[in-house]
Amino acid sequence: MGTAQQIADQLNARVQRLTPGNEVRQKADFLRQFGSEHCVTLGQGANDEELLRQAGLGIAVLSREGSAASTLQAADIVAPDIVSALEMITHPKRIVATLRK
Repeated sequence: MGTAQQIADQLNARVQRLTPGNEVRQKADFLRQFGSEHCVTLGQGANDEELLRQAGLGIAVLSREGSAASTLQAADIVAPDIVSALEMITHPKRIVATLRK
């Protein structure tokens, strides 16, 4: 796999590291830089709840270590695992029916 920076370099992406303390605010501030309504976010922990709520599309990811109930409620979609969540992004037609109101 490699380090986060090595992977980001391969994807032409940027790594943003959070400093300990107030991660919820740091994540929200980072999201706003890009226009939160135009972003897709993935998360599972309680500190991801606001991030998922603010994003144009918030995907909660279930995992072996569990997922915070509040984060599941804040998400637009719940994915069974990270691979499924990423496939939803790369194949967006799969989620049309899920999001239809």
